[in-house]
Formats: sequence, structure tokens, C-alpha cells
Amino acid sequence: MSTAYMVKFARVTGLRQYLQQIRAMFVKLVLHAWRNVAMTLTQILTPVFFGCIACILIWTLPMASDLPPLYLNLSQYRGHVVVPYLSAQNSSAQIQRLADGYRDVIVAQVTTCSTAGN
Repeated sequence: MSTAYMVKFARVTGLRQYLQQIRAMFVKLVLHAWRNVAMTLTQILTPVFFGCIACILIWTLPMASDLPPLYLNLSQYRGHVVVPYLSAQNSSAQIQRLADGYRDVIVAQVTTCSTAGN
């Protein structure tokens, strides 16, 4: 027991001390929340807001299964397609045709670029 100003105080220990500390923390939390209502509402409503935004985005954005199938064809190249390949039979003639095909493509591109610039 300690005395201060002619009042006797008993030290609280054990389970009663822990319960008193928990009650004090809860009271402090309530007083702080009551004094700072705007901050408390902000902390409560911000996760709710972003959760709603996430749900809306998930429901509205197209999924991979909703996309149309991708058709792979060479029609976008307007019929001017050279597919390079090499086989063991007549490889020198095929290499020459491949080189000629590349030369024709480059000449056509240079001609197109020079006429577009004028």
C-alpha cells in the first residue's frame, strides 16, 4: 500500500490488472474515435469503396473466355507473302528463289517509300 495526499492506494496485480488495461485501451479507442469522426469514417469506408470498385471491374471487364477467337491467316498481307523455308532437295535453287523474294520485297518497299516522300 502506498499513501499520497493522505489517500491509501492498493496496487492492482494479476488478472484484475490485465482486465483494467484492456478496459482502458477500449475506452481510449472509443474516445479517440468519437473525437475524430471524419478520420474514423475514412478508415472504415476506404476499404469498402475500393472493394466495390474491384467488384465492379471484375463484373464489367471482359474475361479471356468472352473474347472472340483469333483466326490466323495471311490475308492481311494482301497476297504478297513469302514464306522462307529450306529443304534438302534442290536447296541451292530454293535459296536463290528465297534471296530473289527478299530482294523483290526490299525493292518494293524502297520504291513505295521513295514515291510516298515526294
